[in-house]
Formats: sequence, structure tokens, C-alpha cells
Amino acid sequence: MIVGRSTWSAAQFLVNKLEDYTEAIFVGEPTGGKRNSYGDSRRITLPNSGITVRVSTLWWQEDERDRRQWKAPELAADLTFDDYRRGIDPALRTALEYVPRKSLSEQLSETISANNPARALEVFKRWRSAPINRYANGEAQVNRLGYELLSRKQIDQAIEVFKLNVVEFPDSTYSFDSLADAYAARGDKELAIKNYERAVELDPTNETAKELLEKLRSELHKSVKPDDD
Repeated sequence: MIVGRSTWSAAQFLVNKLEDYTEAIFVGEPTGGKRNSYGDSRRITLPNSGITVRVSTLWWQEDERDRRQWKAPELAADLTFDDYRRGIDPALRTALEYVPRKSLSEQLSETISANNPARALEVFKRWRSAPINRYANGEAQVNRLGYELLSRKQIDQAIEVFKLNVVEFPDSTYSFDSLADAYAARGDKELAIKNYERAVELDPTNETAKELLEKLRSELHKSVKPDDD
């Protein structure tokens, strides 16, 4: 589906549903709207000037946890003035020329399975630098892969995957608390504590990380036996 700066209001709601319930691939530029927003404009005549304006009257909230300012396309195709002047639609061209390719998760899974973390980081950096991935959320894709590995009890591989996000997104609280989850799953409480601490430092409102941090600190304290008198 082609999206761009003019995708807002009802078109944005359609994008929300397609994102939630289909495997649609979005092409173009970030949308002009966001998941939670004001809408349903009505004509209002200003009492003093008599000027008629349109004002949004309803707050549409689909998911209060979703703070994104737009829906970013998986395949970037920005419209330039030169494209506009020459009547070229880069988003349509990208959609028509699209050929399915290996996802970032698939590429990383192959390198991690081959026990090559350095190569995995190289793959991730190359993927992020590709112009077509300009708006794609690599952090979320890597995070999902890490938790898939955790669910399959491939803990060491999950740790290596989460480390990629820590390197590439060092200011993200979610990168650190995900890595902490993996260390906790392996029983490395001290490393888990260290990463939960960093997650909380980056975002003091990360209540999940704070709760898990306190739990681990308590467990670690109980496991240390006091010296005999």
C-alpha cells in the first residue's frame, strides 16, 4: 500500500487496520497522521470576527500505548521536487518493481545460527544504511527475533541478537531491558541487573524494568549468605 504525507484522517484509520490485521507492505513516505489523533472537523463561526473555520471535535484513540507520530513505510520512496516536476511517482515505481527479499530477521537468523555475531552486526548495519530501509523499524524487528529465540530456549543466540540493538540503539531503554530479560533467562543475575539499571537510567518511567530490577536485587541479596560469627 502506498502511503505518504497526505495519508491522514480516514485514510490513516485504514492504514491502522491494514497494519493490525494484514501483511500489507507499506511503500512511500511516513503518513501525515497517527494512530491516536483528533478528527471529525466541524464548521464553527467565530463570535467576534464572524470568520468560519473548521475545528476537529473528536479524539480518536485506538491504542494509548502507541506513541508513534506516523506509520513509517517498510519501503522508503521519498517524493522530491524534481520527481514532482517531471511527473514521476517514486512510490508507485518502487511498488511495481518490488521483488520479495529476505527479511532482516531471516538474514540475522542465518548469521547467528552460524555462530557469527560479528557478521550479524555487519548485516544489521548494512540493512540500516540502505536508503529503502530509511523509515523501517530495525529495532523492533531485531527485538521480535530475540524473543522468538527466547521462546525456543535458544538463550545464547537471543542474547547475541539483543546485543545488536544495544550497539545500534544505545539510547533505547527497550534494547537494554530486552537484553536483561535474556540474561535473566540464562541465570546471569548480575548481568541482568546491570542492563535493567541502564534501562531505568534511560527511562525512569520504565516500570517493568524497575520491577524486575528490584526482584533480581532481592533474589541476589537472599542468595548471599552472611559470614559466620
